[in-house]
Amino acid sequence: MVYPTLLAAIGDVVDPLVRASSVGVYRLWRDSGYAFGALLSGIVAQALGQNAAIRSSRAHARIRRRRRRSHARDASFDISVFRPSVPS
Repeated sequence: MVYPTLLAAIGDVVDPLVRASSVGVYRLWRDSGYAFGALLSGIVAQALGQNAAIRSSRAHARIRRRRRRSHARDASFDISVFRPSVPS
């Protein structure tokens, strides 16, 4: 699962004084996506039918997947930031 990993990354990177509020902001935006997605799907299903709601959800997932792949290719991310230094 990705969710515990992302929370752990926030805990590792963020200053301990603001860690709780950082996790709270992350969870607010992440969890609000579930509510807004359900509301939007309900509105689309009511207006255009269930098949249209499913197609729009599928299209949204494809767009997000493409964006995620393009960001992963373009990212120059150094994972060593998250590895603790081990004395030799």
